[in-house]
Amino acid sequence: MAWLELIFYDRNFAGVVLAADEGKNIAHALGNKRAALLGNHGLLTVGKSIEETVAMFVLLDKCCEVQLLADASVAVSGKPLVKIGDKEARVTWEAIGTSESGYCEFAMMLLWEYWLMARSSGIAAFSDG
Repeated sequence: MAWLELIFYDRNFAGVVLAADEGKNIAHALGNKRAALLGNHGLLTVGKSIEETVAMFVLLDKCCEVQLLADASVAVSGKPLVKIGDKEARVTWEAIGTSESGYCEFAMMLLWEYWLMARSSGIAAFSDG
């Protein structure tokens, strides 16, 4: 996700957006991008639908987690990170970063969560037997 549509917003950002002006500043900084890393705060995503927005948030959150783990592994092992190239990043983005894929990814997340819930509740259609 970070490949083309991510900004870092740290313009005196102090945390929770309580003033309308701060929201306008963030919206202006986003422009046509779909995600922001808010300095000293967290993540923000926007999209054409709730499904796309949630899917993009989950993907970005996972990307951040993986990056932090990768950085930690460098600190422990001393081995440099293996970075992917622009071509690989573009292909990955085209596969999972579009509005349409965001909707589909959200639907799959819901189905997975429903399956886990149903299975743990013993609903016959989702049991192992």
